[in-house]
Amino acid sequence: VEDNIYAGTIDKGIFVSSDDGNNWVQTSLNNITIWSLAAIGNTIYTGSDGCGVFQSTDNGITWNQTSLNNKSIFCLVTIGDTILAGTPFSGIYRSTNKGISWSQTSFNNKQILTMINFGNNLYAGIAQEGIYMSTNRGTTWVKTSFPGDAWSFTKIDSVLFTGAFYGGIYLTTNSGTDWLLVALDGIKVYSIAASGKNVFAGTYQSGVYLSENIGCDLREINQGLPNSN
Repeated sequence: VEDNIYAGTIDKGIFVSSDDGNNWVQTSLNNITIWSLAAIGNTIYTGSDGCGVFQSTDNGITWNQTSLNNKSIFCLVTIGDTILAGTPFSGIYRSTNKGISWSQTSFNNKQILTMINFGNNLYAGIAQEGIYMSTNRGTTWVKTSFPGDAWSFTKIDSVLFTGAFYGGIYLTTNSGTDWLLVALDGIKVYSIAASGKNVFAGTYQSGVYLSENIGCDLREINQGLPNSN
């Protein structure tokens, strides 16, 4: 947001860097655990552990707790002026007025692991239930054919990727109708990210992998890392 990078931490709140990560400054939200970050325009939203959603309109200098104030928020996703918050026990909450008020969606008793805005659709990874898709900004959800637990999403052009807890990187090119296992079969993928045409995967006990051809071939890039977790 405005050339700044924001990082959530365990017990230390949010840090901000204005020089591409060379230096970091702790913000005033400095004593809680942060699980997720999102933005609508220049407004930053953060999901915390047990304290709900906070927002900042001044580049993280000050933070205000929203009315969703007593939940753990594992993931946040925005689409237009709508923001959705995924919780570990109470499903998904939605705000259509930039966080002023929130309502619980029909996903009210599920563990939400990850969410993403892809094209005009929303996707949510649900513990032990696979991936669901919404075409109406989270009002209703339809289960896709994904076979396992999705812990993370990323996207390149018209390709949506997910990292699977029970192993592998999967992709879909048809809005989740079909999912193809492309790499790391049997390796737990906790996080996945894209930069240009490159795909990065963070794994459990196997380190970090890089693909330079949209996820098809991966190689380990663990030099300098203290361990493989």
